[in-house]
Amino acid sequence: MPIQPFVSALDVIIQLVIVLIIVRAVMSFFPQVDPHHPLLRTIDQIIHPIMAPFQRLMPPVGGIDLSPILAITTLQLLERLLILLIGSASQAL
Repeated sequence: MPIQPFVSALDVIIQLVIVLIIVRAVMSFFPQVDPHHPLLRTIDQIIHPIMAPFQRLMPPVGGIDLSPILAITTLQLLERLLILLIGSASQAL
């Protein structure tokens, strides 16, 4: 069974989540943006389950939420680890 499509899909999903985290973080710097806008609510619904643990671990510092940096770093490390594990498993088959 080819593993490459699975790895590619995993990469796309993780990259999409990272982009959404960045978009949400940038939008938080614009107070005139309506936080109840349907697009922002959709983004929040997608990333909230991922961001909540990081926000609990890392409260805002000086009013700035640094948890997106920790979340993005963790997602990238997790992605690399999974790709290595999947690659190793596929070579063993």
